[in-house]
Amino acid sequence: MNEINLPEVWAARIAAECFDQISTNGIKVKTKECQESGLYPVIDQGQEFISGFIDDNEKLIKLENPVIVFGDHTRNIKWVDFDFVPGADGTKILSPKEYLFPRLAFYGLKNLEIPDKGYSRHFKFLKELEIPLPPLAEQKIIADKLDTLLAQVETIKARLNRIPNILKTFRQSVLAAAVSGKLTEEWRKENVLSKPKEIQLGKIIGEGPQNGLYKSQSFYGQGIRIIRIDGFYDGEIVDWNNIKRLSLDDSEYSRWKLETGDVLVNRVNSIEYLGKSAIVRELPEPAVFESNIMKFRVNPDEAIPDYIVKFLCSISGLSQLRKNAKLAVNQASINQQDVKNCIIFLPEISEQTEIVRRVEELFAFADSIEQKNNAALERVNNLTQSILAKAFRGELTADWRSENPDLTSGENSAEALLAKIQAEREALALEKKAAKKPRTKQPRKKKA
Repeated sequence: MNEINLPEVWAARIAAECFDQISTNGIKVKTKECQESGLYPVIDQGQEFISGFIDDNEKLIKLENPVIVFGDHTRNIKWVDFDFVPGADGTKILSPKEYLFPRLAFYGLKNLEIPDKGYSRHFKFLKELEIPLPPLAEQKIIADKLDTLLAQVETIKARLNRIPNILKTFRQSVLAAAVSGKLTEEWRKENVLSKPKEIQLGKIIGEGPQNGLYKSQSFYGQGIRIIRIDGFYDGEIVDWNNIKRLSLDDSEYSRWKLETGDVLVNRVNSIEYLGKSAIVRELPEPAVFESNIMKFRVNPDEAIPDYIVKFLCSISGLSQLRKNAKLAVNQASINQQDVKNCIIFLPEISEQTEIVRRVEELFAFADSIEQKNNAALERVNNLTQSILAKAFRGELTADWRSENPDLTSGENSAEALLAKIQAEREALALEKKAAKKPRTKQPRKKKA
């Protein structure tokens, strides 16, 4: 623990010395033994609070007081106040000592700066780091304040975590309005344009569709950039610097090269990602596309690629692409004819341009909200540790201490409490030692 100035009436103690360990020998349960439901919950060192259930009551730990589950491999810390079955390797069950209010002990562990050593053991750091110890009366005050404050933090975090899904729904609503003609309905009337028509995508494709290039992993490393199915998302190609390269000869590059304005469609993937599309807006350097993707170009007299990609990214477009998908065990696929057979809602070129402009304006608005939300979420995620740090520096209860000196000083100080407990333990140890001491035999008296 970093050196901090604790209040005078506080003490500090090595974290491992603040707990008794409850043995789990013979009762630990592996994850593969767990069921989705059952009589007794299994708690292990994993991220999920409860990892499963079993029905064997012989492995049940029955609690009289709350305990803390510490993940030796994961550093996860869980508060448990009900009977449970311990998970397998790495699950350590800690019972706070009598001088430590249980809930404060839980927060004390969460406040520790335990180094991240991957999947190696971490309990050893509890033998080096200290937990600050306020007087017993103050411990409960701090724990109550932390319960209130951190519950508020979790509420804020939950609200912020919902915003990405709200924005995702918003974007899809924008696309739905755009590709159905509702987004520009008034604009179309003002500009005296004809009503959009429904048409097969194949009738406005100028070149393609064409399936991409297959090359084994041995060809990857240096050479031409190759767009793969992880290379684009929500209509756009991701950071070019992260796109892989592979060695090609001139004829291969010429056959599968990409040009600006090409439309890419993911033709093989799990069903939830199948059919995602993107436009090639720019080519910082030469590039080709892999076999799980197909590309095509639209006739510029009929459509602009930006509009086509936005249609294909909409729920309507994805439904059209996937309606004849071929399903396998872990993936699905579409072919060139599936793409050609897509029925699209096609306005005049000028309206397509206006639709793209409006969609991008609304998406930019959503992006700005998402950026602000991510920044707020990052601050909130840091807020928990900030509050814990303040609590264990004594800042949350500074006023309470000044108003209640009789509960925090003298014989009520943390040092006095520890000294009293230590004295009682030493006295008890002496009593036990005396009880075990063998009696000295008295010599027999000689008969007269």
